[in-house]
Amino acid sequence: MPRIIRAVTRPPGPRTGVRSSTLRAFWLERLDKGGVPAGPINNYAEALSDPQALARKMVVDLVHPGAGPIKALGVPVKLSETPGAVDRAAPLLGQHTEEILIELGYTETERRGLEAKGVVQRWPIPGGKAQ
Repeated sequence: MPRIIRAVTRPPGPRTGVRSSTLRAFWLERLDKGGVPAGPINNYAEALSDPQALARKMVVDLVHPGAGPIKALGVPVKLSETPGAVDRAAPLLGQHTEEILIELGYTETERRGLEAKGVVQRWPIPGGKAQ
């Protein structure tokens, strides 16, 4: 029987009331004992405070156009001759729509038509609020 099948065979007993962190620790330990390589799937806060991410200097400070100063994960691959970098936050919905449509050759009338049909959304969002 493959190791993964042996490792994930359900334990006896009900699952009600089990905290997700307890369940995660249970499965990681069980997979490890079964010789199956595995690791946790972290939420954003866990990823930003992960000792390995911090040791590799993967947490970067950025300014987001809607959220202000934020912390984000940087490039996981570290190359000495061609280092990559995360130097800006992810765009807001529609933030680059106009420039992309212009680059693709859409006229002003075509761009307004796409917006009127709800195909695209421009930034800033009407009313000045980011979604």
